[in-house]
Amino acid sequence: MSPHSPSAFAQYGSYLALIGDEFEEGYRYVKFALSLMKKLPSRAHDGSTLFWSTHTRIYIEPLQSSIECYLDAYKAHMKSGNTYAVARSSMYNNCCLWSGKELNAVVDSMKDTMKESKYHKNFVVLTLMMPMFRVALRLIGQSDAPAPQQDNLTNAFGETFSEGDNAGKYATLLHTMYFAKLPEALMFRELNEAEDAAEEYFSVDRFGFLSPVMFFGKL
Repeated sequence: MSPHSPSAFAQYGSYLALIGDEFEEGYRYVKFALSLMKKLPSRAHDGSTLFWSTHTRIYIEPLQSSIECYLDAYKAHMKSGNTYAVARSSMYNNCCLWSGKELNAVVDSMKDTMKESKYHKNFVVLTLMMPMFRVALRLIGQSDAPAPQQDNLTNAFGETFSEGDNAGKYATLLHTMYFAKLPEALMFRELNEAEDAAEEYFSVDRFGFLSPVMFFGKL
């Protein structure tokens, strides 16, 4: 066993549950990972263990409480100095949208996460957040409100942020984009748009990655 072991078991458990539909077995590995993490604590890796295990926990445990584990993962990553902690915060915000939390508070939290993502120039998290953010704004009647400015945002390679271009690079981002469009269209009775979003969602290769968005694919 090593400090990496709890995270490895958590990822394997989530793979069994989210990809293999073996939820009982996957949850067993996740619980083992969390138990092992307590016996082999690691400032550098505990955040990853918490993050990966939560993907399965939100299936088995009540969503309203289990999504708080994403915040635990965020805090653990911040303690270790991992700037990718913001990705954990984005998962929390995206799940909050569907968990019954007060939407104005969700929107404010999303704005804070996108502000942090902009500071770290994390294009992936920004692209993950924008579709859900637009849905949240529309649900509270602020669909015309301007999104947080991302103009002239460039990364370390000199690339300028573009939501559309960035989404095309990663299956995870495409899944999130199409998933956000699907319930939005259904809620507002835009059935043609919903059908198109569903077709696009399932056309993306689901086996090319293990992503938290696979949680949404089961709904």
